[in-house]
Amino acid sequence: MKFFLILILLFAHPSWAGLKILTYNMALDQRRVDHSDVRLSFANDYLFHSGADVLCLQEVWKKEDKDYLINSLSHDYLYNFSSRPSQTYTSKSPACGPKVLFGDAGILSCLNEFCLFKNKKGLGPCFRKNCPSLISPLINKNKECAQALLSSNHELNFLSFLKLINPFKGGAKFSHQGNDGLLILSKKPIESSSVIDLSNFSTFYRRGALEVEIDKHKIYCTQLSSDLDYFLPYMGPMESWVAESTKQAGVLIESMKKNHLPTILLGSISCSYPHKENFISPYNSNVCQMIQDEGFQDHLFENNPECTYCASNNLIMENRQDSFLLDHIFTKNIKVKSSKVIFKERVQFTTEDGESKETQLSTNHGVFMEIE
Repeated sequence: MKFFLILILLFAHPSWAGLKILTYNMALDQRRVDHSDVRLSFANDYLFHSGADVLCLQEVWKKEDKDYLINSLSHDYLYNFSSRPSQTYTSKSPACGPKVLFGDAGILSCLNEFCLFKNKKGLGPCFRKNCPSLISPLINKNKECAQALLSSNHELNFLSFLKLINPFKGGAKFSHQGNDGLLILSKKPIESSSVIDLSNFSTFYRRGALEVEIDKHKIYCTQLSSDLDYFLPYMGPMESWVAESTKQAGVLIESMKKNHLPTILLGSISCSYPHKENFISPYNSNVCQMIQDEGFQDHLFENNPECTYCASNNLIMENRQDSFLLDHIFTKNIKVKSSKVIFKERVQFTTEDGESKETQLSTNHGVFMEIE
């Protein structure tokens, strides 16, 4: 009789069975990363078979992509949470003066030659690639104009310019209509949820964190700003890209101090410790250190470090030679059973022209962890 009572209690308290969590940056920016639609379908199947109880997904920018994942995975993942898009506009209107855009040596002449109606990747990436000599002078003259211009990389028509010179409304500072790209899916009930807003310290993309309580754990899902100094001058509200991500991490850490439950921080934290034996390079390591100084552990790095943003990835178009461990699951007051890097394989697909191609699932690999 005691044996059956114990079985009943075990099934009545599924949290005793542990918790499996997964962070995955899906890189679903079709203007910046190739094969987004194809990769979304493959990734959806991989997520379904991952075995994770909680998914923290990043760079799911479009509403239709979020809806697709929520609906297609709803049989197992009954609960979901994401924030509402919120746009921020430049403090002055118009965001850019007409001469900046339409002058003899203005931006439009360069864009017209290389980008307008010619480049499928988007206005922002094309401008950065073909008109780099114009960026620094524009930042020095009008930082907000530069940010609004480069944030409009989803538009490839004159409407984007008209918005920048609109005398009645400032230019949009964040791409993707102010969506933070974050999505949490869970097999277990979400007992509480809130959003930590980091938009005051964000450039191009509105940054934030999703805070949920699941199975008596506090879980924070986020993506912090990258250090883009190697190919784009800083033009945001802080002093540099590193200062921006450091500030975001500091605000997030202060928010996490308010709870006393076992805590999980996961996502594209955009920091990496070096590990020479495993060919991992340093990247904004001070952010990782800040988090660990608050008592968090990085089980993957401590036990089996492996790159998640790897130089061999075919989707990384920046010709970088370094590999980094940028995707993390930090834990505090939690006993970890195992952690590993997943979704490393490439998938094959056929284009509309009948051409056979191979691609990684994303620019980043996923990280899977099982806790007790």
